[in-house]
Amino acid sequence: MAHATRAFVLFLLTLAIGCGDSRRLDKEVVETAASKLTTLSDLTYPMSSMTSWTDANYGACGSSGGYFAGRCHIGADIVVQYGTPVYAITAGTLVAKSATQDTSSNCASSGWGYDYGQSNTCNMGLLVQHYDASGQPFVSVYGHLRYDPNLTVGTTYTAGQQIGVIGRWYNTWNQPKSSDHLHWGIFSGAKADMPLAGFGMMPCSSSQPAQSTFPAGCSNNGFAPPGTFITDHFPSAAPMSPFSHSDPPTICGNQPTPDGSWYYSCYEQSLFEEGEPVWVLLRLYDVTVSHQFRVKAYKDDVHQWDWTTDMINVSGTWQYSHFWPALYNSTPGKWRFDLFVVPQGESEIYADNITFRVFPWGTLYAQGGGGLMFDYPGVNYSYDGNAYTCVAPIEGGQSTNWVYTCGLPRATFEQGERVNALVRLDDVHVNFRISTDVYKDGVYQWNSSTGWNDVGQWGWSWYYYPMTMQTSQTGNWEFRVSVDEGYGYQLLDTLDFTVTPNSVPFQYGGLVTCTGPVTGGAETSWVYTCQNVTSTFNINDSAIALVRIDNITSNFRWQIGIYANGVYQWGYTMDWNDVGEWGWDKAYVWPTSSVWLSGSWEYKIYIDTGSGFQYVDSAYFMVN
Repeated sequence: MAHATRAFVLFLLTLAIGCGDSRRLDKEVVETAASKLTTLSDLTYPMSSMTSWTDANYGACGSSGGYFAGRCHIGADIVVQYGTPVYAITAGTLVAKSATQDTSSNCASSGWGYDYGQSNTCNMGLLVQHYDASGQPFVSVYGHLRYDPNLTVGTTYTAGQQIGVIGRWYNTWNQPKSSDHLHWGIFSGAKADMPLAGFGMMPCSSSQPAQSTFPAGCSNNGFAPPGTFITDHFPSAAPMSPFSHSDPPTICGNQPTPDGSWYYSCYEQSLFEEGEPVWVLLRLYDVTVSHQFRVKAYKDDVHQWDWTTDMINVSGTWQYSHFWPALYNSTPGKWRFDLFVVPQGESEIYADNITFRVFPWGTLYAQGGGGLMFDYPGVNYSYDGNAYTCVAPIEGGQSTNWVYTCGLPRATFEQGERVNALVRLDDVHVNFRISTDVYKDGVYQWNSSTGWNDVGQWGWSWYYYPMTMQTSQTGNWEFRVSVDEGYGYQLLDTLDFTVTPNSVPFQYGGLVTCTGPVTGGAETSWVYTCQNVTSTFNINDSAIALVRIDNITSNFRWQIGIYANGVYQWGYTMDWNDVGEWGWDKAYVWPTSSVWLSGSWEYKIYIDTGSGFQYVDSAYFMVN
């Protein structure tokens, strides 16, 4: 009869020389939404960063506890960066769109999470109707997409047409659930009456073994593993990955050279001046397929040129394959190389990308001296130490001309208190992202980061970065804030604060009486509600008192005493609740009794947090 939650804190214009968006499996063919698939040219990947048909987490189920309790996962979860474009895998028609901009219930009505930091709305899920090569209908499911208010049911797509982008996977505005990802599912048949919300899950039987897969004990309800479905219906569609993995690309100040065993390396360099040559080194491992490499070059996000190597013929398995595109006579700006692998007879596969900056001649190095003329990084913004922790909520926005404030600055907090922090940058004129590493007593706890901030042509006069730790734990804490301008994260500042034991281990949240039932649970983020509220009951009614406490930081137990007309009737003491090191946001108890005497009744509620029972409150009601 008691439950609780917890919350915590929470992103060239000259020749390219060198020795491969991967979603196409063949040339694009425009199809109408009602047409049937007859060739593989109609089929694409749902995201350009995929290198195989992935069935990760498809069919995971659970019968007791955990996220999958009582449900089975009908789709593949493909981890990908926030904001990544998502494409229709073939021609089709949008037949269902779940989502609402209403965030009042933690986006439970949409079932796809809260898009914190972008539109501040619920994410959406889409159902798109297609036909396979034999003319049979099937539906593809795309979940956790950023909400698009202009998208309407009935929209038609061609193969590979963008249908949305990945949203953030947050439970509430400051509670990330897991990594941002695409939920991708396949339903074998025409769309019937599938629910608009939560079609990423289907109920399973009570005997379903934890974390098992279909079909034992749980119907797949017409859904199939996406990869298996594609392979079965389009046997040649499963691509052959030409390599096992790759190293992150390296920016080089010299042309890569071998060490005698076909392993190439280079001198790493991050800063370049106008006219200096720039090399980028990409290394693949366990290469089994003849292939080409391709680079797509962008300056200040504007496409400049593409270049593709000749075919590299592979016999057997190569331990390595290297690619080093070069930028000669470099021009000032922020550059990005998108790198691809093109297996023989297949479409390009996205491998990775890397960015670097070229500065005007004479501004990076002192002429003749070779020393830096300015400190780097940080040349693209200013920071004067404007950062602090505080107690009051962070306020601001459009109504305050985007100026944010956080009142009651403080460096010491009590256990269970919310800790807010605010950091300000000024004169920002480069796209950037911010990351925070959280430490307690010198030990790393977690990381929270933003996506990339696009400051546009004119830059931003200022930028505020808010942080919140919902429920604090005793110890010495640090928020280590870092900024990435495209060259990797660099430490900006460290915010230190201390959390001391709480002198009051909980806050009283109130009570109501009702005839019931009491509803709530995981689907309401463990918020419970007493239905049919009343203070007057009839004999033999079931009288319920729902009691809540908040911000409890100590293990505790309840004791209930029941009185009729001032005379003690009976009572009971509950077991201890272990709130863990973080404490609980809230806890409930609802004493219930069938009332058998007319007159005035009282439920007395006590709590013990380790120092004996103390009185909390009484629920008074009348019985007719």
